[in-house]
Amino acid sequence: MRWIVAAVAPLLAAGLLVSIGSPSRSDELVQVDQRAAGVGCAAARSVEPAPAPTGPSWFAVRLGFDHAAGLSQGAGQLVAVLDTGVIEVPAIAGAVRPAIDLLQMPVTDSAIPTAGKATDEADCDGRGTAMAGLIAASRGPGAELPGLARAAQILPIRVTATANDPPEPGVLARGLDAAVAAGATVALVGSAARDDPALLRATVAALDAGVAVVAAAGDGDDQALAFPAGYDGVIAVAATGRQDDPRAVNAVGRVTVAAPGANLLGFGLTGDFVTGLGGSAYAAALVAAAVADLRATHPELTPANLRQRLIATADRPGVAVPDPTVGWGVINPVTALTAPITDAGPTSAPAAAASPAVVVDLPPEAVDNSWSITIAGLLLALAGGIAAVVSGVRRAAQRRWRPATNRPPAEPAAIDPAH
Repeated sequence: MRWIVAAVAPLLAAGLLVSIGSPSRSDELVQVDQRAAGVGCAAARSVEPAPAPTGPSWFAVRLGFDHAAGLSQGAGQLVAVLDTGVIEVPAIAGAVRPAIDLLQMPVTDSAIPTAGKATDEADCDGRGTAMAGLIAASRGPGAELPGLARAAQILPIRVTATANDPPEPGVLARGLDAAVAAGATVALVGSAARDDPALLRATVAALDAGVAVVAAAGDGDDQALAFPAGYDGVIAVAATGRQDDPRAVNAVGRVTVAAPGANLLGFGLTGDFVTGLGGSAYAAALVAAAVADLRATHPELTPANLRQRLIATADRPGVAVPDPTVGWGVINPVTALTAPITDAGPTSAPAAAASPAVVVDLPPEAVDNSWSITIAGLLLALAGGIAAVVSGVRRAAQRRWRPATNRPPAEPAAIDPAH
């Protein structure tokens, strides 16, 4: 929109916008960097706010926020946000649980981390706060930019200080353990890390505990920096633009689904609107919100069921699926919430034996049936003609009609003169 460009221009002039990741389009608005390196969180709050929206944001329209909100708002769901932390800004006031800051805990501590006291420096980057707003914003200014799961609760788990720095796999593993211990129903991982046995163990344990793990697929071309998105069972999310155009991802070939993740509007560290947000972390936040909505409506679904349901109901990208960069397509929250679920009985997998398998009955894809319609019309015309002939023959038989012959006409009978 023109007003977004107008709002961002002064920030570009002031040097307050920097490029994050590896954008695939040069004309794309880059992410607002809300931190000021080396000077703490206070200076990070000096970013000039963007104007309030005058209508629904493009991504809210694309995913059908308003329609989805009439079906589910994620009530009763706890979404653990494993990223840069979360500041409880007015838009998400009352929705944020006490945070777990793993950067303030000794690495050698083997105990499962627990929540600590929230501080004003719980997020010195801003990405985690913006992600939380995409999920659960609904209060104050959040009424103008509500989240997709606006009744859900947020559990902040700080695993990295900045969006540019990938977390240590061991720290991320402890974060997943903490999410499970805190009773999270959805674990959102915004930062991709490298493969590690501890991270794999924690991911599998979270899935086995019934926690749906949604992870950003990464923004670039470093395929080694793609976990836990690259693990089986995880909902790996890539970012797309306004036209569903894909962005670069680290977890290429492992993407499950995609969601809007370019030029997004969200909430900054001061609670004001910020624009130009982009990356797979924000796309993953939208998918995590959709999963929270699904869990609130269908609490019987397992993480595997939820993942399959998102796959089955995604809007196909127009190319062969799964596509290496957008997976099975862009999520469709409304279809995911409304498509029928059939209990097809237990699956062969022992872990899912107690839960119903998900069978999504979708309408058939549109096909070109013009030839079949033409042929059907010809057949109907032919049948009508045959019926007319048969009817005519029957009427003629009733009148004892016979076809004409080439025999000469019979001579008239002689007249008896006596008569």
